[in-house]
Amino acid sequence: MAGDPMHIIPIKSLSDTAEARKALAKADVVIGVDVTSQRAFTVFGTPALEESIQFSTVGALRTVRISLDTEAGELEQLVALVQAIKGRHDYLAGDE
Repeated sequence: MAGDPMHIIPIKSLSDTAEARKALAKADVVIGVDVTSQRAFTVFGTPALEESIQFSTVGALRTVRISLDTEAGELEQLVALVQAIKGRHDYLAGDE
Protein backbone atom coordinates (compact mmCIF):
# COMPACT_ATOMS: atom_id res chain seq x y z
CA MET A 1 0.00 0.00 0.00
CA ALA A 2 2.58 2.61 1.09
CA GLY A 3 4.91 1.90 -1.83
CA ASP A 4 2.28 2.16 -4.58
CA PRO A 5 2.45 5.73 -5.97
CA MET A 6 -0.90 5.36 -7.73
CA HIS A 7 -2.82 4.10 -4.69
CA ILE A 8 -4.70 6.77 -2.79
CA ILE A 9 -6.11 6.09 0.66
CA PRO A 10 -9.37 7.90 1.53
CA ILE A 11 -8.96 9.96 4.70
CA LYS A 12 -11.89 8.11 6.29
CA SER A 13 -9.81 4.90 6.13
CA LEU A 14 -7.34 6.41 8.59
CA SER A 15 -9.97 6.28 11.31
CA ASP A 16 -11.51 3.01 10.11
CA THR A 17 -8.55 0.67 9.55
CA ALA A 18 -5.35 -0.13 11.37
CA GLU A 19 -3.70 -0.99 8.04
CA ALA A 20 -4.16 2.59 6.77
CA ARG A 21 -2.78 4.08 10.00
CA LYS A 22 0.18 1.67 9.85
CA ALA A 23 0.92 2.76 6.26
CA LEU A 24 0.84 6.39 7.41
CA ALA A 25 3.17 5.64 10.32
CA LYS A 26 5.70 3.91 8.05
CA ALA A 27 5.59 6.53 5.28
CA ASP A 28 8.58 8.70 4.47
CA VAL A 29 6.30 11.10 2.60
CA VAL A 30 2.59 11.90 3.05
CA ILE A 31 0.82 13.65 0.18
CA GLY A 32 -2.69 15.06 0.48
CA VAL A 33 -4.84 15.06 -2.66
CA ASP A 34 -7.94 17.26 -2.78
CA VAL A 35 -10.84 15.26 -4.26
CA THR A 36 -12.37 18.28 -6.00
CA SER A 37 -9.34 19.93 -7.62
CA GLN A 38 -7.00 16.88 -7.64
CA ARG A 39 -4.33 19.27 -6.33
CA ALA A 40 -1.60 17.44 -4.40
CA PHE A 41 0.48 18.89 -1.55
CA THR A 42 3.05 17.60 0.88
CA VAL A 43 1.87 17.13 4.46
CA PHE A 44 4.95 15.25 5.68
CA GLY A 45 8.36 14.43 4.24
CA THR A 46 9.44 17.64 2.53
CA PRO A 47 13.08 17.28 3.70
CA ALA A 48 13.21 13.68 2.42
CA LEU A 49 11.82 14.76 -0.96
CA GLU A 50 14.26 17.65 -1.24
CA GLU A 51 17.20 15.41 -0.33
CA SER A 52 16.09 12.77 -2.81
CA ILE A 53 15.98 15.38 -5.58
CA GLN A 54 19.22 17.10 -4.57
CA PHE A 55 21.26 13.92 -4.36
CA SER A 56 19.37 11.92 -7.01
CA THR A 57 18.76 9.17 -4.46
CA VAL A 58 18.06 5.85 -6.15
CA GLY A 59 16.03 4.28 -3.30
CA ALA A 60 12.30 4.84 -3.36
CA LEU A 61 10.64 6.80 -0.60
CA ARG A 62 7.64 5.13 1.03
CA THR A 63 4.88 7.49 -0.04
CA VAL A 64 1.26 7.55 1.05
CA ARG A 65 -1.31 9.63 -0.80
CA ILE A 66 -4.45 10.57 1.14
CA SER A 67 -7.58 11.80 -0.63
CA LEU A 68 -9.50 14.46 1.24
CA ASP A 69 -11.99 17.29 0.85
CA THR A 70 -10.34 20.56 1.79
CA GLU A 71 -13.72 22.33 1.83
CA ALA A 72 -15.00 19.92 4.52
CA GLY A 73 -12.10 20.58 6.91
CA GLU A 74 -10.42 17.26 6.19
CA LEU A 75 -7.07 18.93 5.54
CA GLU A 76 -6.92 20.10 9.15
CA GLN A 77 -7.90 16.58 10.22
CA LEU A 78 -5.05 15.06 8.20
CA VAL A 79 -2.49 17.57 9.49
CA ALA A 80 -3.53 16.82 13.08
CA LEU A 81 -3.37 13.07 12.47
CA VAL A 82 0.09 13.31 10.89
CA GLN A 83 1.23 15.44 13.84
CA ALA A 84 -0.08 12.83 16.28
CA ILE A 85 1.41 9.83 14.47
CA LYS A 86 4.66 11.26 13.09
CA GLY A 87 5.35 13.91 15.76
CA ARG A 88 5.36 16.77 13.27
CA HIS A 89 4.02 17.86 9.88
CA ASP A 90 5.47 19.89 6.99
CA TYR A 91 2.26 21.44 5.71
CA LEU A 92 2.35 25.20 5.25
CA ALA A 93 -0.99 26.98 4.82
CA GLY A 94 0.46 28.94 1.91
CA ASP A 95 0.88 25.66 -0.02
CA GLU A 96 -2.80 25.62 -0.91
